Amino acid sequence: MILGFEQLGECLRVAALVGPVAVYFLIVGLLNSRQRPQLISGRRDFAIMLVAVSPLFLSPIIQVLGLSFWSLLAGLSLVFCGIWLFAPRGHSWVIYNLPADEAGRLIKGAMARLGIDCGASQFSASGGAGGLSVKVSSFPVLRNMSVKLTGCDNRTAMRFQAELSRRLAATPSEATATAMVMLLLATAMLIVPLTMVVQQVPDIVRLLTDMFH
Repeated sequence: MILGFEQLGECLRVAALVGPVAVYFLIVGLLNSRQRPQLISGRRDFAIMLVAVSPLFLSPIIQVLGLSFWSLLAGLSLVFCGIWLFAPRGHSWVIYNLPADEAGRLIKGAMARLGIDCGASQFSASGGAGGLSVKVSSFPVLRNMSVKLTGCDNRTAMRFQAELSRRLAATPSEATATAMVMLLLATAMLIVPLTMVVQQVPDIVRLLTDMFH
């Protein structure tokens, strides 16, 4: 049975939807399995996540406009607009592969190094220019912690980032079961659509041969 265009298109649609999400899980799994905690900017973290789910937005556009250069351009423009509009503003970072209590200790240490005294139970301070404060929130599923500075200038934010990066580089970390699960899940998600296409290689070859004869 010769593979039809519809079946081939279905395989490619599955790959387009599953592939980016699998790559996102792979990235998060790798970040959570390194020997040292990883610090990335909040904007970059948001961009990675949005690109991973972008096929969910691109697929309806392609179905309406058809697969063409202009439909792909419209979809990519939508993704970049989403990053520009909704990405975290100001000074923010995400710490991967570190328990929340340990991350909190390092953040307070970095703030103290800048001469800012954080409260014992809350991440807030009023000693900086304009009332500097640091807000922290954790996401246990991905084993990360978001850090956001407000009320400070770029110089203070860069000093905080450098000090926090230095402390994280000296902090050992271990891969967790969650990281291993994410890596295995990402591998499986990448294999499934590839297997769907590979199984149909003979039919694809016959289809292309018929097209050019």
